[in-house]
Amino acid sequence: MAKKPKPNGGPETPATHLTDPQLTSRLMRQQAGLGFRVAAAFLILILGMPLLNAFAPEFTQQQVMGFPLCARFPRTPGCKSP
Repeated sequence: MAKKPKPNGGPETPATHLTDPQLTSRLMRQQAGLGFRVAAAFLILILGMPLLNAFAPEFTQQQVMGFPLCARFPRTPGCKSP
């Protein structure tokens, strides 16, 4: 790999061969991937809590830091908050 000296005379670093459009495209793909993963986690949480309340109410009533798990999401149907 070609080495490119630093302009201030410091140690050499490996040269990157990305142009501005390539770098921009790569960063946009990474950001889109991150956005999709965050959206998927959000949807799983929003859709999963009502399903857990419906099919496993004993699981959602377990204590987490002194409160029932469903109390963390109080607007979900079937949640019996204190």
